[in-house]
Amino acid sequence: MTKDNSGNLFKNTFKEEGTKQPDYKGEVMINGTMMKASLWVNKDKNGNPYFGLGFQSMEDAAKYSKANSNSTPKPKFENDDIPF
Repeated sequence: MTKDNSGNLFKNTFKEEGTKQPDYKGEVMINGTMMKASLWVNKDKNGNPYFGLGFQSMEDAAKYSKANSNSTPKPKFENDDIPF
């Protein structure tokens, strides 16, 4: 169970190069509300690294996830493709 005003981030192993996907993702509890958290490792104009953070309600994250999963075409399998 996550304690209030804390959370965990994990490396996004599904990140595709060249996308705006976060480098780390996880969940945090802020003032008793569970939220999705995202972290990007960025560089400023002088090349110095810094972290960018984003938070999203669990409801909004679920809506976004559902919307994206509906737009991704699922592969079709034809009987001719099965080798047995």
